[in-house]
Amino acid sequence: MKAHKFIGSSRDDVFCIKGVDLFRYKWYSAGECSPVVNPENGRLYSFSAYYINYGDKKLEFIAGKDENDNWLFFEN
Repeated sequence: MKAHKFIGSSRDDVFCIKGVDLFRYKWYSAGECSPVVNPENGRLYSFSAYYINYGDKKLEFIAGKDENDNWLFFEN
């Protein structure tokens, strides 16, 4: 199992990666799911991989919600 690096979490629909707020863009499915571990409680999840297009750039990430309805973000 590839270890995906935990980037952070958000309770609201606001989260930035490299200064880009992901929730201001449309998320596109990358067509894969990845197993990830929440470093805060050690729980295993299977989250979808996504990407956004902003300007002429593409930003890839893995995201999903935990049992408390918090967004968790990981590097793809």
